[in-house]
Amino acid sequence: MFFRFSFSCLLWLTCFQLSFASDIKVAVPPSGYPPYIIVDNNNLHGILIETLQKAAKSSSLELEFVYLSEQASQSQLDSNQIDMRMESPGWVDNPERYLWSEPITSIKDMFVFNRNTPNEFESDDALSGAVINTHSGYGYPTLNKLFESRKIIRNDFETEKAMLLDLLNEQNGVKKAAVMDQYVVKYLMSRDSILKESLSLSRRHIDYKYLHFQVLKSRKMHHIITRLNLEIKKLKKIGVIDKIIKRNLSGM
Repeated sequence: MFFRFSFSCLLWLTCFQLSFASDIKVAVPPSGYPPYIIVDNNNLHGILIETLQKAAKSSSLELEFVYLSEQASQSQLDSNQIDMRMESPGWVDNPERYLWSEPITSIKDMFVFNRNTPNEFESDDALSGAVINTHSGYGYPTLNKLFESRKIIRNDFETEKAMLLDLLNEQNGVKKAAVMDQYVVKYLMSRDSILKESLSLSRRHIDYKYLHFQVLKSRKMHHIITRLNLEIKKLKKIGVIDKIIKRNLSGM
């Protein structure tokens, strides 16, 4: 009886360990999302990537990164073709369908404007008539009513860099700003001295979301996300994630 029980426990533990030794397929966008996901000549790094790599290494997890568009990664996660993607619960339908890691860092959307123009972006009333540079395909829930009422004008661009470069072209009488995450702005500024010298950030946060690792609900992924969360908490506690953020924003 004891032998049978011991053998069963050993078999369970072996299967448990093997589940962690298997590769975890993680989707990343082909062009990245600096500074969170940076694709540099097929060398992946960035705030989310480096945090996941450290947590996975401590958890004896093997990672396999696959390049997929936002839409494809969500579809393949739902069909079990990949195991993980990086997302905010506030950006997906039915977030309760999924398991989520500990929050890694926050997205804080703010207004960016030319520092030679007045800061007229700290309240909705002051925004009246403003042209707001936005990213094509992105939603801005906290600004929707202002866009719909035409109190402010949405001006789409394909990249964050293009949104900022447009602000360098001052036009008399035109109130203009871009809405963008503060870390994305700081990352781009750290790599372009003209942007750094020419642009300022509002004090006001337009929106605030946390970034997580997103997985489907299953026994396997429950074990994995629990293990990763323990390591992520440790990384936060000893200041490793803060150091990763600072390094990626400094351009080092």
